[in-house]
Amino acid sequence: MALPAGLVSIRWLSDESINGAGWQFDLYQDGATAQLQLEPSEVQGSAFEVVPSYGRNELASAAVRVNVTDYDAEMPPSPAFVPEAISFVVANESAGHISGTATVRPALMLVADAVDFYQLCVAIVPGHRNETCWSNPVDSNNLSKPVLFDIPATPIPAGSLQFTARAGNAYGLGGSYALLDFATVGSKA
Repeated sequence: MALPAGLVSIRWLSDESINGAGWQFDLYQDGATAQLQLEPSEVQGSAFEVVPSYGRNELASAAVRVNVTDYDAEMPPSPAFVPEAISFVVANESAGHISGTATVRPALMLVADAVDFYQLCVAIVPGHRNETCWSNPVDSNNLSKPVLFDIPATPIPAGSLQFTARAGNAYGLGGSYALLDFATVGSKA
């Protein structure tokens, strides 16, 4: 593949290697697009590097290096599988308590066996999980089906401001999460 002179940008869109299809990198350059297809292979390092060259000459000082984490079936879910959104319908309003139905919309690009369940928690600060959490399984026959949580009358700990939802599997919880601020929760349905 030959790239003409000029600025080259590499964009990493998502991690779909868990399905065994290999890697794909799209290279865009001032109106021109080149695609580099790599077959599935063992990880050779922790980064992908593109070095501009012409013939036998390389311009190492202009190399672009992108760190890559290869998520596989024996790791917690990839950040690409963070839930798309959380919604909540209040069933009963009382001071210091919340109850109703929470809906977690799965990631758009969810692949089979990457996510087994979603965990929904009341959070005091973004990403801080407290003791009030629920887990429900993903429908393995319909990966795009929202996951419903029936939330019983639950005390809201002092300072709680948000729901968080994280993807999980047998190897743990994913590091990324979706948020729903209690201030945006709709009133009684």
